Amino acid sequence: MNVCSLVGTRPQFLKLAALDNYIQTHNPFDHFIVHSGQHFDSNMSDIFFKQLNISKPSLTIHRNTKSNISNLSTIMSTLECFILENTIDCMIVYGDCDTTLAGALVANKLGIKLVHIEAGMRSYNKNMPEENNRVLTDHLSDILLCPDSRSLENLNKENIYNNIKVVGNLQIELINNILKKTGNNKPFSNYGLLTIHRDYNTNECFLKKIFEDLSNIDKPFLFPVHPRTRKIIESNDIKTPQNVYLNDPYDYIEMLSMLNGCDFVITDSGGLQLESWYLDKKCIVMRSETEWKEPIKSGNSILYDRETKLDQFIQSFLEIETKYKYNLPVNTSELICKSII
Repeated sequence: MNVCSLVGTRPQFLKLAALDNYIQTHNPFDHFIVHSGQHFDSNMSDIFFKQLNISKPSLTIHRNTKSNISNLSTIMSTLECFILENTIDCMIVYGDCDTTLAGALVANKLGIKLVHIEAGMRSYNKNMPEENNRVLTDHLSDILLCPDSRSLENLNKENIYNNIKVVGNLQIELINNILKKTGNNKPFSNYGLLTIHRDYNTNECFLKKIFEDLSNIDKPFLFPVHPRTRKIIESNDIKTPQNVYLNDPYDYIEMLSMLNGCDFVITDSGGLQLESWYLDKKCIVMRSETEWKEPIKSGNSILYDRETKLDQFIQSFLEIETKYKYNLPVNTSELICKSII
């Protein structure tokens, strides 16, 4: 059986790492990897393949334009040729980015089995491109692999009932794999971890507000900066306070170590919310909604209201206890492979 994983962004590389490592050891099927080129910066792409022992991609698609529509078309047309040339039987897509939707459409048009990892996730904000991508992908998929029971319930509400399974999350499996090798490494303590990259958080006005509020907290903040966010900060000459340290994006093991050692997290990322919950790190989500409902329900994460000063909001939130911790499957790769076979 020939199975193809399509990936193109940092979160997808992390999910792929756990699954591909399992496949390399157990060989349940022939596994081909296609890199869509959506994240093309070496710090956001190549380093993960090397550091996490991910098999070399059989194909890397090169972006040739800044247009999202044109890039989507390039991924789809190139992927179609690859699938036909290699007699691919099954396509695995991950998450909710443009790469995910491209793979789903191609698999559907070619009539091959489509597997969606992280199926059923919903933010119910259709202004987010990711929400539309994940909904469309779910309705095209043949096998839907959910991270938790809530995402399964979301699919049922949309009249999707067949070939659904709760398998947990590959990023949690990867955390377990890394911590077994490195130990409970914490480089230092007493700091906050900040990551923001979404458009509505990285405009000049809101970045200045975040920095001003954080300057009122007697604690350092490590801020691994997305290349696009750094460009906005530099082009607008936005001053950062002395307690906020801008760094280049960390590799995965560095990021896991920083997350493991921090006091709390401020982020608009998706996967980091789940990782924070698993590692028992309180998480302030810089979004008006999130597809990760369980960390919110548990009290480990909270949506920032954007009205309260961030420093006051953090202080109040940290006083709230987490109701329950992560308790979902951690043998996700095994469950995924059994579902495909």
